[in-house]
Amino acid sequence: MGLNSLTFNGINSLTYGVYISGSGVFNAPARDRDVVEVPGRNGDIIRDRGRYKNIEVTYPAFIIKDFANNVRTWSNYLLKPTDYVRLEDTYHPDEFRLAVLADDMEVDPVAWLAAGSFDLRFNCRPERFLKSGENRWDIAQAGVVYNPTIMPSKPMLRVYGYGTITVNGTTITILEHSLPYIDIDCDLQEAYYGDTNANQYISCTEFPVIDPGTNQVSTSFINTGMQKLEIIPRTWQL
Repeated sequence: MGLNSLTFNGINSLTYGVYISGSGVFNAPARDRDVVEVPGRNGDIIRDRGRYKNIEVTYPAFIIKDFANNVRTWSNYLLKPTDYVRLEDTYHPDEFRLAVLADDMEVDPVAWLAAGSFDLRFNCRPERFLKSGENRWDIAQAGVVYNPTIMPSKPMLRVYGYGTITVNGTTITILEHSLPYIDIDCDLQEAYYGDTNANQYISCTEFPVIDPGTNQVSTSFINTGMQKLEIIPRTWQL
């Protein structure tokens, strides 16, 4: 029987002797809906908000040696992030979540502080991102990007050069610039090069998404030198 662990913000729990159970890791998030009751009308009106809610993921955890020191160090590490960071576990080796610790840890020590158990509760974004969705697809003039899930995803685009990019009929125009490349985050709807804001170099009415199945991508670069588009699809499922 293998021992299971999680990795939070790049550090594996086994570093601090923390093992986990997976009884709480297979739940799905709720759809965000308003339910409206109308007098004189049977049934409720459902108004969908077009998104999924965050989900709390709980890992029953335990430490079997050097409990007092390990739980103190581990809890300090967990509490440090103030925004979402990467969360992985051995139950879903091909996926990861974005999470932050939900609240304090209630610890139940036993055996003279040599061992103990506690619950790790994380406030997670609803997506379970596929690690395969972090792979880069290189497009020179035209190509396809495949999404194996039923969920549309909001990709990260890295553009070398300027001109137009079209994904499934949605076009972004990149204006002339002198930056080595521009990153376009279609989730945040921001453009940048490192710490440099590059929103002034893009023009679009909407940001593209990667639909389920095959996605057609084309480019029309108008400058010389390196001209290429890299797409990280960021595919996910619930």
